[in-house]
Amino acid sequence: MGEYVNAGNLDPVADYAGLLIEAIARYQAELPNPSPGLQDFLEEMDLEFIQADLPQVLQSIRSGTERLRSLILALRIFAHLDESDVKTINIAEAIDNTLLLLTHRLDAEPPIQVVKNYQTIPNLVCYARKVNQVILSLITNAIDALRAKPDQAAPTLTLGIDATETGFTITVQDNGVGIDAAARSHIFEPFFTTKPIGSGQGLGLATSYQIIVEDHHGDLQIHSEPGQGTTVIIQLPTEGLKDT
Repeated sequence: MGEYVNAGNLDPVADYAGLLIEAIARYQAELPNPSPGLQDFLEEMDLEFIQADLPQVLQSIRSGTERLRSLILALRIFAHLDESDVKTINIAEAIDNTLLLLTHRLDAEPPIQVVKNYQTIPNLVCYARKVNQVILSLITNAIDALRAKPDQAAPTLTLGIDATETGFTITVQDNGVGIDAAARSHIFEPFFTTKPIGSGQGLGLATSYQIIVEDHHGDLQIHSEPGQGTTVIIQLPTEGLKDT
């Protein structure tokens, strides 16, 4: 797939375009009075607009190509292709890769502000794919909660990592619609969801709870109030899986 996201091919194209634009400018300087037929053609093709817009189009293509390349890299890292289930990962990189995968949702109108509060960041010995799935699910839930509050003037997603000698805490916080007390009492039950029918259930908090608590000997807590947003707190031992 790499050949489809090779931005290097754009360099000669940009050089050629620049030379052609310069050549046209020099012709115009030396031949300021083109024939009526050529003048009509130049007006029809809107040469001035093309000269101004072509460099911007090429830059847009370059930016899109770089973004696609970064996305593919994030997907490869996220999936941990050809790697064992248990491995050491950098949790901050895992969160940042998840944000990259969800850029299209974060940038939609109104854009969601992402605030990162990363403290000392240790490596985590874990079931990498499972932990990545939990992070993706929790951040997706937070985005859904923010999008479900259309009157939110400043939708904000706050992500925190706070480490200790024996483990660390991951926090996913939003100022979205929140969850009422009745729903919170069932939040970790299998197949339970607060989302409307047809909007998708995702990984599910019950599965996320199982991955964090049972598979990694950690803890998963949710604090929320209707209209005030939700805070999800994950606590994980830094090397918990070395005892399994």
